[in-house]
Amino acid sequence: MLRAFVNKREGAPAEGEPIRGLEPHGVYLSLHHNRWRAVTRWDADNDVCWLLAFSPTHASGELRDAYRYFESLYRRGELLPTPSDYELLEEITPANFVDGITSLGADLYRSARAHPGTVFGETYAGGSADVVIDMVILEDGSLEEGWISVGFPFDTPLNQYTALDVIARILPPDIMVRGLELASTFGGARFGMTSWSSRGMWL
Repeated sequence: MLRAFVNKREGAPAEGEPIRGLEPHGVYLSLHHNRWRAVTRWDADNDVCWLLAFSPTHASGELRDAYRYFESLYRRGELLPTPSDYELLEEITPANFVDGITSLGADLYRSARAHPGTVFGETYAGGSADVVIDMVILEDGSLEEGWISVGFPFDTPLNQYTALDVIARILPPDIMVRGLELASTFGGARFGMTSWSSRGMWL
């Protein structure tokens, strides 16, 4: 359900089928994934889409139906995010950490494509996360080749596997993720053991 939530709401957080019985009408939206049902709400003021509740049971007319469950949470005042939930939005959680790096990397990718052969790099979150993304794109007619390096300390939510997911999200959809390869060099410069940091690692 979480994967369906991200896939379906990431690009269109305010779209979905309004759920009857929850007011104001049109604010609470239904999310479908196989037999699972969920309720989401787009908070434009805070730029966040909430996954409020979900249930594996869709049985119209029965007490165990997901929508009856959502309505009971709504009546008890337990459906909406709490003040502590909103406080968490200000923290660097694994989710917004990855989202932030992905957004930064997408900007760098666009800059690199516009200036082939030039390396672009920035530090995420003012250096507090100590994450740097470098990229160089070399173009020769229809051929495009590039390198992305993500450096991070060990105490961040990233690891070598989630970092690969970040890189896959940075690249445009027409680039096959299965074709990505780990490289020992970056833009022609060899990355040996001396390129590893005692505080983290480069990918």
